[in-house]
Parts: sequence; C-alpha cells; structure tokens
Amino acid sequence: MAGYAFTGNKVSPMQKKRTNLPPRLASLLLERFMLTSIREGAVGDFNERYFQIAEDYGRFTARLWYWNQLLRAAPQHFLHLICWRLIMLKNYLKIAFRNAQKNKGYSLINIFGLAAGMTVFLGLVQLIRYELSYDGFYKDAHRIYRVTDRRSSRTQASLAAALTEMFPEVEKAGRIMYIDGFIRAGETLIQEQRIFFVDPAILDIFSISLENGFDRKMISDPHSILLTRSAADRYFGDADPVGKTLSFVNRVDLHVRGILDDPPENTHFRFEYITSMSTLKSIIGEDFFTGWGSREFFTYFKLAEKANPSALVNKFDALKEKYGLERPEYHLQPLQEIHLGGNLQADMIVNSNKKYVILLGLISVFILLMSSLNYINLSSARAAKRLKEIGLRKVVGSKRRDVFLQLLIESLLTSSLAMIISAGFITLLLPAMTKFWDRPLNFNVFHDSAAAGLVLGIPLAVGCLAGFFPALSMSSFSPMMMIRGKMTRKGNKHLRGGLIVFQFVITVFLIIGSFIIHDQLHFLTSKSSNAYGESIVLIKLTGKDIQQNHRPFKETLLNHPGILEATASFNLPFMITTGSWCTWPGQIEDERFVIRHSCVEPNFIEFYSINLHKGRNFFKGLSKNPENAVLINKTAARLIGEENIVGRTMSSSLFKDATIIGVLEDFHFKPLHQHIEPLALTLLQTDGHFAGAHYLAFKVNPQKIQSVLSFIKETWDTFEPAYPLIYDFMDEQIEALYRQELKIGEGIKILTSIEIFLACLGLFGLALFTIEQKTKEIGVRKVLGASVSGIVLMLFRELIRWIVSASLMAFPIAWFVMSRWLQNFEYHTEIKWLPFMVSTLLVLFVSLLSVGYHSIRAAKTNPADSLRYE
Repeated sequence: MAGYAFTGNKVSPMQKKRTNLPPRLASLLLERFMLTSIREGAVGDFNERYFQIAEDYGRFTARLWYWNQLLRAAPQHFLHLICWRLIMLKNYLKIAFRNAQKNKGYSLINIFGLAAGMTVFLGLVQLIRYELSYDGFYKDAHRIYRVTDRRSSRTQASLAAALTEMFPEVEKAGRIMYIDGFIRAGETLIQEQRIFFVDPAILDIFSISLENGFDRKMISDPHSILLTRSAADRYFGDADPVGKTLSFVNRVDLHVRGILDDPPENTHFRFEYITSMSTLKSIIGEDFFTGWGSREFFTYFKLAEKANPSALVNKFDALKEKYGLERPEYHLQPLQEIHLGGNLQADMIVNSNKKYVILLGLISVFILLMSSLNYINLSSARAAKRLKEIGLRKVVGSKRRDVFLQLLIESLLTSSLAMIISAGFITLLLPAMTKFWDRPLNFNVFHDSAAAGLVLGIPLAVGCLAGFFPALSMSSFSPMMMIRGKMTRKGNKHLRGGLIVFQFVITVFLIIGSFIIHDQLHFLTSKSSNAYGESIVLIKLTGKDIQQNHRPFKETLLNHPGILEATASFNLPFMITTGSWCTWPGQIEDERFVIRHSCVEPNFIEFYSINLHKGRNFFKGLSKNPENAVLINKTAARLIGEENIVGRTMSSSLFKDATIIGVLEDFHFKPLHQHIEPLALTLLQTDGHFAGAHYLAFKVNPQKIQSVLSFIKETWDTFEPAYPLIYDFMDEQIEALYRQELKIGEGIKILTSIEIFLACLGLFGLALFTIEQKTKEIGVRKVLGASVSGIVLMLFRELIRWIVSASLMAFPIAWFVMSRWLQNFEYHTEIKWLPFMVSTLLVLFVSLLSVGYHSIRAAKTNPADSLRYE
C-alpha cells in the first residue's frame, strides 16, 4: 500500500500480550477512515507495524506513530467523503428535475399548492408578530402596568398619588387624560387632534425622549406643550418651533417647550401633543382633580425591581379602608398586554384581542398543513409509478438510506422552489395586506433575522414533513416486488383517505365558522344601527359658542325639506361612557352603584326610538326642566329596587336631587360586547364641565342626502367659520365600533376561500392520478355496457363518503369552538343549523366540480383508447 510502511516481520502472540494494544479511539477512527475494499487488510497491517515499533522503540513511540498515520489518513477520507456526497447530491438533484419535467402537471400542483400555503403562512406570521410587538420597545416595559377598574380602562384622579404614597413597590405613578379639539398655529388650522395631558412622571415611566433634552419644567408648567417631530414639521415647517405658541380650541394658548421623538406605530399610546396636567386644571377647574368620584384618567405606574404584582393587587383593599372607597375592583394590566387585552370601556384606541391572534395563528398553520398534506397525498399516490425505478436502484446497490435521501431531497427541492415563488408572492401582496389589515407590515430577509429564519426554516420543515412518509414508505419495499410493479399496500390507501378526510374536516370547520362570524357581525351592526330608524347624520359641535347655543344652527337646518327631524346631546346614544356613583333616599350602603349619564334634549328618546317603560318623557319645548328631572333605564330601576320608582329622587356627582319622571326600556348605549349598565338622562346643562351639546343628529331623507350635506356645509360656514365641519353617518360610526370583528370576519372569509382552493387543488391532482390508474378499468366497464353516469358515480362514490365523514367530525368541533367564541359578546346570535348544512353542500359542490371534468372526460373516452393505455 502506497504511503504505509510495513516490514512484514511477524509478532508472536506472547509478544502481543506483553505489548499494549493500539489506542482504541485511534483504531476505531482509522478503521472508519479506510475504504471498504481495503479496510480489513489495512487495519491488520497497521496493527502489526504498531506491535513492531512498540517492541523496538517503546509504547510511547508506537502510539505517536499510530496517531500520525490516523492524521495522514483523515484528509483523504474526508475529501473522498465530500466528493462522493457532492456527486450523489448532483445525481439526486438531476433526477428530481427530470421527474419534475416528466410530470409537469403534478409538479405544478405541488409547487404552487405549497407556495400558496407558504404565502398565507408568511403573511399571517408577519401580522401576528406585529400584534405581539405592541409596546415592547419601551425601556423596562415588563415593569410598567396600567390600573383598570372592572371593565373600564379609566380610574379616579387621586389614584396615582395614592399608589406612590401607600405602596413602596410603586416607583413612579402618573395619569394621562386626553381631549379632542382643533389646534391653530397662526393662520394654520389643523384638523381635530387629540391632546394628551400628563403628569411629569409619565415621561419617566415611558422613557419618552426629547430632541433638545429633558427638563421637568417643560411638562410641569401650565400651558406648556411638547410636539413630536412630525407635528412640528406640519405646523412650522423648517422653522424652530421651540418658543412658538399654539392655540387649542381657540381658547387656550400653549407654548412649545420641546420636540419629542415620534412614537412607533405599534403602541397604544399614540401621541403627537403632550401638555401638562396643570394646563388641564386651568381648562376644566381644580375640583375635577380631587376626590374619588369621576373616572376619567388612565393611571400607569412602574413596579420596583423584583416586586410581585399579584402581591400588590392583594394590598389594594387598603385603599378602600383609607379613602372610604366602595366596591372598586382594581386590576393590573401589564403594558405589553394592553393591545391584546380586548377593548375595555373608553380605551385610548381600538385594541385587538389575543383570541383573534390565536385564531389567525391556527388558521395559518392549518393552511400550511393543508398544502403539505396535498403534497403527501400526491407523492404517496404516485409511488406506484416509481416502483420499477427505485427497485432497479436497489438491485444495482443503492441502500435504503440512499433511496430515502433521494426522495427526501426531491421533497426539499419542491418546497424550496415553492418558497422562492412564495417570497415573490408575499412581496407583491404585502401592500394589499398592509392596507387590508391596517398594519405597516414588512418582509425583508436582509434586515429581519426572523423573516430570514422563516424563509430558510419553512421549506426545510415542510420538505421534511411532506417528504418523510413517502420516502420512508417507498424506500422500505422489496426490490424484486418493486421491479415486478406488484407492490401495493392497503395501508397507504387508507392513510391517503384519512389525510383527505382531515383536510375536509378543517375546510368544513372554517366554512361553518365563517358563516357564524358573519351572522354575529351582522347581528351586532344591524341591532345597533337599525334600532334608530332612518338615515341619521351626526355633526360634532366643536366651538364653545355653538355648543352653548346650538338652537339657531339646528333650527336653520330644519328648514331644509330633506331634514326630517333633529336632536342634540352631550354623548352619542351608542357611546355613553360618562358615569359616577349614584345615591337615593333609603339606600343601603352595599347597594350603591355607578350609573352612566348623558345630557339630552327633550325629544332625544323619540328621535332614537327608545321606548318608555313607565312614567313620562321630559316636557317638550323647554330648554331647562324646572322639575330637575331624570330618566333612568330598567337596569337602574332594578338595582334601586323600587317598584313605584317614578317620583322618587336620586343624585350623583353630575346631578343633584333629581326627580325620576320615567323608566326607559333597556337599550344598548355601548358596543354589544358589554352588558347594559344603569343609565340616567337629564336635560342639557348650561354650565360646568358637561355644559352644552357636543353632537347634533339629523334624520335625513335618503333621496336628498347630497343636497342636505351641501346645505349643512353652507350653514356651518355661516355659524362657525372658525372650525371645519365634522360630520359622519351613524351607521358608519357604529360599524367603526366593530371594525376589528368586521376585519377579522372578512379575513376569515378570504382564508376560508384559500383553504377550499387548496383542498380542491389536492383533490384535482389526486383525481387526475386516480383516473389515470383506472383508465383500463373504465374501458373494460364501458365494453361491458356501463353508462357514462354509472362510471362517473363510481368515481364520485369515495369522494362523497370522505366529505360526509369529514362533516360528521367537523360539526361537533365547530359547534363547541364557535359557542365559546360567541361567549365573548354579552349579546350574540344563536347558532343555527343552516351553516352546517350549507358547509357540507358547498364543499361537496366545489369538490365535485374540481374532479368532475376529469371524471366525465374519462367516462366518455373511447374504450379502445382506454384499453391500449399504458
């Protein structure tokens, strides 16, 4: 052997016994490195030489020589290994491409089916990642909490100071409140903006940075305001805004003290203007900031390191004892869970819900799994076509491992090509997805390591998942039986049937869910909007003068023949959030409750078709009711517990000793996610924080909407030229309350359609192969007199059985899951039987369409052509 020294001297058994054997590890590695053809002789020669050197020069020298031979043999072994692996990989890829070209139809079905599933999965994963990223960028975000009271995101004015005073675990606490209004810079009037009033501690809690450095006086002094860079550019362009003055609602001058960095979009605290809480005191008065009556503030705090939030909640009873609070139910909401915590009452923005994120995640996995199952079905079904090829490979020396790797690499190649196509699809579709979901979605594998990991990991996972079973099954067959083409397994057919049934279970479930979600959303919007009758236009009154004296403007508009009726109120009838504790004579302390309150005109309940249960309405034509009257709903009357409640008096922090003149039927003055709360209606006030009317509503003749809108704009410019007109239709505002559910519903419809497409795509390929396999059988049947309808029915019979079985399994799953989903709504529709029947018929119809063309074509083929088919 070249490269190996050997003297040929023999060593006696006694000498071997006296000399230690070669190093065991080196011996094993050397044996591994030798080629199979020379392994046995070479190892024996090395051992004899080792014994000779050990006898002549000692054991240490012999061991060094042995390890040296190992190091010399290793490079040759690895070069040989790499070379052959590359040659085999090239061979595997060549065969894979040849098979793809030979079976273009099946290859396209597999590749584009996987690409569709991957595209949906990548898009939904990017959406889910964005939803989960909310508020995670703040420093010490895991230590920031918001205090909520029952189902409300707002708490009392005095809570923040009490937290820092009583609980050492609270490092800092602060309040946030906002008011909507117009901002003017010189002659520039910007559309209505949200001004945030904050305590100085808020900037510390959220680590909000300023371009020109932070000074607590910037946010402590009255009439100071901080702008984001984008807001400063909008008002002042390239000029330095610091020191400039803005006018808020033409009543309050605010002095720019600093420029803030723009917050990212994935935060629930979306500010452009931050001013001091002392400024708010100058606007609405000092009394609003003392006591524990009103609930208008968002309270945040930063928890001390290693402090236990659960232990802090358990201490909140001390607040009740010290301040005489009754029935507060404080909860801590971690900052990063606010966005996915559902929509609490009067929240800053419309949040999302963790259940919807989980639902979208499951659907994305189902769709990716569906496309993978299509590949498994087609690959395992076409295994019979490749039996002779694989059998010949095994006869000429291929091992089971080689066959397995070949088939697995083909699967990985298919999934990799699908991912390349999917990456192109997702790039093209991302702008549309961004617009549809209203989220700034991005997909850049060069700047986003997670996206790069998905692009590399998904084809690997899908390729291994989809190719493992076909590769394992086909590599295990006997080569002789494979060459004869007689290798069949009933288990494979049963497995394919089981996978198809599983696909249809998912499809039927999603169709049922889509129908029920649509019914519930239609129930929400129709119940909320149809309750008020005709088309209603809402106008927001922005200026203080027109709020205090809206009647001339209203009466002028009523002169238009297209405006049928009008009313004014402090709140809209479907979004009344103002509330306070109420009391009444003879009240037991434990019976005290919070009652929601709004100020209205006398015709309010008639305008909005609210039924009067007992008593009477306000006197018509009076701007101020001399009786100091109040209307309450049945829920409030039931909690008070008085049967003859009309004529009794009650009070709250918003009205004093008012006489109950009537009881209203319960109506939904909040979204239907929430139960109906106690409600009180009083006439519009002329002074105080809740003075004046903030909204005007008009019932409009639908045929004259355009002329009415033009007339409203002209009249507005006459009465309130300082502010632009803000109007909306009531049904659109009500739909906005359910925007998230409507968006999820539309998304599920689209995803369900994709799911049906993938299921039918798999059926299309499988039907094509099945008919191809039964070509001769169809020819024989036609020769024996079978009709076209009989042959088509024979081909459809198994498909119908699969769909019926899948429906029977999907029905209880869908009923259970959708029942749980409907429980998220205080008021919801009932689950009907129609979606279950329609889902089965729809799947059956679409499935029959997908395989019907091939079936009818095969049934009409000339028997002579069928019998000659190979």
